[in-house]
Amino acid sequence: MIKKIIKQALASLKIKVVYFLNFKEIKEFQNKLDVKAKSHKIIALVMSTSGQQQFFEDVYNLSIIECKHYHLFFVNECTVHEADKIGVFKSHSFITYDIYQFITGVDLALHTEISCRSPNVIDVCYIGHGFPGKHTVWQEEDLLSFNHYFLYGPRDRGILSLASKDSADCTAHIKFLEIGYPKYDSQINDTDPKEVTIKNLELDPNLKTILFAPAWDPGGALRTYGDTLFECFAGMHEYNVVIKLHPASLTRDNSKQYEFYTGGVNWLEILDELCQKHDNIYLSKEHKINPLFKVADVLVTDFSGVAMGFFLEDKPVICIDCPEYFNVILPSWGQDGEMSKSNDLFNNGRNASYIVEDICSLEDTVRHAIENSDELSKKRKKIASDLLYHPGKGAKYSLKAIEEILSKE
Repeated sequence: MIKKIIKQALASLKIKVVYFLNFKEIKEFQNKLDVKAKSHKIIALVMSTSGQQQFFEDVYNLSIIECKHYHLFFVNECTVHEADKIGVFKSHSFITYDIYQFITGVDLALHTEISCRSPNVIDVCYIGHGFPGKHTVWQEEDLLSFNHYFLYGPRDRGILSLASKDSADCTAHIKFLEIGYPKYDSQINDTDPKEVTIKNLELDPNLKTILFAPAWDPGGALRTYGDTLFECFAGMHEYNVVIKLHPASLTRDNSKQYEFYTGGVNWLEILDELCQKHDNIYLSKEHKINPLFKVADVLVTDFSGVAMGFFLEDKPVICIDCPEYFNVILPSWGQDGEMSKSNDLFNNGRNASYIVEDICSLEDTVRHAIENSDELSKKRKKIASDLLYHPGKGAKYSLKAIEEILSKE
């Protein structure tokens, strides 16, 4: 009991210290927000990394056309560098959690991450930051942190049902909305010209293209194989190799989560050097991966949810096997590693992909996948058919849902 009291006292003291240290910024931001609230609905866009701005972009672009009465601001764990802000958002305010936790008057908070929190907001919506998977257990405190859920597609319902089976009471308050996935609208509607992407990356149009897009996680392909994998790609001279890192892998060192997300490695610096050294390797620094799906002939990943999006193109996916992730990392996080690996709801298309257990066989697997691109097509299409509500109209349905939430009495 005494330990509990001491813990609560220290937590309370910490909050008071944070408030004192940020008092001026809190008051200034609150005053500006209060003025805006007289004529606008206030929406907080809450992220865990700056790379998650992209999950708000498509809805924002549509709202500019259809709605003028929102005032938006971003919340991130740490200060977002100016260079990391997406063009359309550069004029918006970006504040840290240290300030946000004391802000009031927000009408709606949109969360990209299950761990995000909006303590002073009644209507909180979880919109996600990619097709869900991997994690087989959702904690009660996370489920209780939001009361609206924008579902990408039918697969989401199955995942949530299993992941929250021991916390059924914690989902009763949530309003589930069948939205779709705004980020994939342009891919579905084919509005990102393939020729532009090829030109921007300066790819050799005469070569087949490999897209390497690994997860950020410890135990994943990027951290497990690193230089060995890069050397393997460098030796594949008959292919363009485009590398697209997960946004979390590019977390800056001013973040408290830098070590967690990156393993303490500046991957951008390493890959810039790699591209300068090898003519067949290209690094995509664009925030969206979708345009790359159009130019790639095969996707190489590990257990990343990007495989789901690539299945929408009905192209082959190769998964580099990462036993440590399933056997060690996931269990250490309270997840069922075996279920994550074997269950189709969680394994992000593993059973419809080619599995590489030995990096030395990667090139042969790439060649086989490209030459036999229809081999796993039936399995890919089955998964893809369950991914999206309202294909190509996700932003439209998101905006409609936001309007309904904000207009309720």
